[in-house]
Amino acid sequence: MSTILGSQLFHYRAHITSVYDGDTCTADIDVGLGVWVRGEKLRLHRINAPELHGADDAKGKASRDHLKSIIDGKDVLLQTI
Repeated sequence: MSTILGSQLFHYRAHITSVYDGDTCTADIDVGLGVWVRGEKLRLHRINAPELHGADDAKGKASRDHLKSIIDGKDVLLQTI
């Protein structure tokens, strides 16, 4: 028998306001009833992108730029995990 929390997934509409690196972004999240959580930092699940600084900085910048091209400024659907 699963618990209530373990069996329910929640979905939220969100607008991506910025992309920090290849696995981190900032979003405004619509939590319903006209309530928004603004400027929430999000990490993408099961994504481990190279860091922006250090030995792999070129790869880190490339992964950031690629994620920006996909989601920056876009509306997305978030799912709890």
